[in-house]
Parts: sequence; C-alpha cells; structure tokens
Amino acid sequence: MSVPHLMVLSSVGDIDPYWNNVVLLLDGSGGGTATITDNSSAGNDMTNVSTGVSNLSTTGPYNSTQNVLDFDGTNDYLVETNASGDFTFGTDDFTIELWLKAGSSSPNETPGILDFDFAYGGNTTSPHGVNDYWVFHQIAGSLEYAFFANNTIGSVTKLVNTTVSNTTDWNHLAITRSGSTVKMFLNGTLASTSTSLVADMSSTRTDPKLFIGFQNLSSRYWNGEIADLRITRGVARYSGSFTPPTKSFPTR
Repeated sequence: MSVPHLMVLSSVGDIDPYWNNVVLLLDGSGGGTATITDNSSAGNDMTNVSTGVSNLSTTGPYNSTQNVLDFDGTNDYLVETNASGDFTFGTDDFTIELWLKAGSSSPNETPGILDFDFAYGGNTTSPHGVNDYWVFHQIAGSLEYAFFANNTIGSVTKLVNTTVSNTTDWNHLAITRSGSTVKMFLNGTLASTSTSLVADMSSTRTDPKLFIGFQNLSSRYWNGEIADLRITRGVARYSGSFTPPTKSFPTR
C-alpha cells in the first residue's frame, strides 16, 4: 500500500500555517498616507504621524523593485491607531521579524526601531517612559533588544544584541521567545540567546501602544527603511538558524 505524500507548509509561501496568530503584517506599502494598513486579520492599523513616513520605490530585500517605508530620522514615525492589547504579550511565545536597511546616520542617540510602550510595572497615568520595553533599537552600529526599567536611562537592561556592519544592505532581523528563552537572529543566523527576559510582558495601561521608528521615552527617531514587518503572537517560528524569506509574507 502506498503512503500518501505529506505536504509541509512553510511560513513563507502562499499559505501561512500560523496565520491566525499574526497580529501585525506591514508589507512596506502605504508610506505617504495617513494610515498604514495592517495586512493581518487583526486590524492593527498604524497612524502615520503627520504623514511623515514616506513611500520609497527601491530595490527591496528580494532584489526586485518594491515599495518600502522610509524613515528620515528627524520626525517620522508610526504609532498603533488603537490600543488593541495584541502586543502586550504576557507570558506568550512570540516572533517579531522585519527587513531593514539602516540609514547612514541617525540624528538621535539610541533611536528606536520598534518601541512597545505600555508602562509595564504599574504606572497608569504617565504617557510613556515607566518600565516600557522595546525591540530593535540601534546604538553605535548594533541592534539591541532591551528592557527599560524605572524611568532612567541607566536602568536599560540589554538582553540580546548583534551588530550590523554596514548600511548598504537589507538585513533580516528576528526575535523569538519560547518559554523563557529569547533568541535574536540576523539574516537567519542565531546571533544571541538570553533567558533573562522579563517573564510577564503585560500592561497596566488602558492605551498601550506600539511605535515604529521612534523610541517614545526621549523622542528618538530612527533613520532607515523597513519592509515586511510581521509580529506573530503565541508562536516562536524559529528555534535555530534558518533561511531568510525570499518573497513577501503571505496574507492568509
């Protein structure tokens, strides 16, 4: 008796087996408009503040011409339109990944690429800056996943970090959490691992927000380009080194 062939579905292809877990999917289009549409089914659209993040048609990460989001490092950023709570991960596993090309310089020190700003730890009145944490902030050529505690710069805890040696290439970055283990991948290669991440990423605020291209604590703007940003809640997609995506993420 013959055995049927089993098809293994990839997360990069026509169908995403974890599609129901995707809480944000930005393909890089929509720059120059007031709202950047979330292509996931979660509906977490992003407000383009002052319509500052522009559209750039350029050679993207897949070596073909595509639209990407262009941040000028001066006053451009995106912010979650509605405080959905999808990004307050609690104790869930997650995967955060994106393609980025850093600009030649950033006017601000430690600019934020993604900033999850929701007052972890109990402050429900301050608009920002009390025990928030961010993912992928840039300092001196390195990319860090850090937790900011107690509203002081000196309390930054660098959990994992890696170095991007140039600003001319697209780089695929991913962070996963599985249980208590956090991993950072650069271009599919495991860059660093940590087990010291804050265990419960919950929020006490009524309006927790995700910022892109902006470190909300001290108004630090990121300079560069972003394409294909995807956040998956409840799934650590990568456990070891992998081949980075070769085409845009599926939308189903």
